[in-house]
Amino acid sequence: MTLLLPYNVSESIANKFLWYFYKSLKDENVDIVASQEAWINKSKNFKAVIIHWPEHLPQRKYFNSEEDFLAFTIERIRYFKKFSKIFYFVHNIEPHLALKNINKRLYEEIIYNSTAIFHFGDFSKNLYLSKYKIIQNQFIIPHGNYLDLKKQKIIQGSAENKIKLNYSNTTISVIGPIRDKNEFTILRNFAKYYLKENCNFIYCGNIVNDFVIHSTDGKLLISLKKFLFNKLGLKKFIKNKRISSLRNLGKNITIIPKRISDELLIEIIDLSDILLICRYGNLNSGNVALGFTFGCYVVGPNQGNIGEILRKYNNSVYDIKNTKYNKVVLHSLEAFREGIGKNNLKISKLYWDWSILGKKYKSIFEKFNVV
Repeated sequence: MTLLLPYNVSESIANKFLWYFYKSLKDENVDIVASQEAWINKSKNFKAVIIHWPEHLPQRKYFNSEEDFLAFTIERIRYFKKFSKIFYFVHNIEPHLALKNINKRLYEEIIYNSTAIFHFGDFSKNLYLSKYKIIQNQFIIPHGNYLDLKKQKIIQGSAENKIKLNYSNTTISVIGPIRDKNEFTILRNFAKYYLKENCNFIYCGNIVNDFVIHSTDGKLLISLKKFLFNKLGLKKFIKNKRISSLRNLGKNITIIPKRISDELLIEIIDLSDILLICRYGNLNSGNVALGFTFGCYVVGPNQGNIGEILRKYNNSVYDIKNTKYNKVVLHSLEAFREGIGKNNLKISKLYWDWSILGKKYKSIFEKFNVV
């Protein structure tokens, strides 16, 4: 065997990136295996291990403390380093919402043991070049588009039956969970100003994703969270409060406060003119590629690779700490009518297609003699 992706992936996986990456190499006849068991059981059969999202490496849910998960993961990294080269995708600077006590040690253990590192943009690469000067082999390969997802569309018009929209209005969509109060503030303020401009506004995602219980929180914290979130009903209260706060902004808003199916996602994004990314402190977002793939104009935070890519292709960005909501909204409504969404689609097909990216990844793996 050649390459190990230590995650179980399939076409039905919620975050499609790993599936598309895995499939792109399979299409190039690269011998790659996606298996948590091989990582857990310390297989010697692989020339390389490819790591993405360190916090999602196997076994985390089975440990009662962050330190135990860290110790297990470090032991596995150092074990595989003896037999395999390690390649690392930089998706986040640190985990979302979890592993706050160990995230720096976890990420740096992987970084310093990596043979090569993949980035989605120049911002990320330049950040690592300044922060980790000993890392020599760093490559930029775009995130990749969602054309395979788009091809899944079979049923036409089902969203019109599920979501009541005024189809003469411009439609803005936000897709993805709300991870903290800052992100909810961004969501609410943008909704307020888009609705003032007589737009349709759709939000889909877990609206209280900041109220979560992790196995590594520790017994005391888990018990406290269960008491507050469930028994006292704090999570439900905050959820209802946020939904009510949004609905009171105007009649043209649709809220689906949960993760949605691929079918509904396709229908909603197909109806959308503008895809809004409500993120605070993120390096990357798959929603950039999602919006481009479906020909949307994209609005997102002016930070990390997100801001870099949106600026490069003339989409809108906002300052997360001093956001001029009304100005960004008016500019985006004017700019999307200039055909930038069509250019976004062209970019996603020409440069972000997985058939192209698979060849790029394969050539890099060949350079290091692992395929």
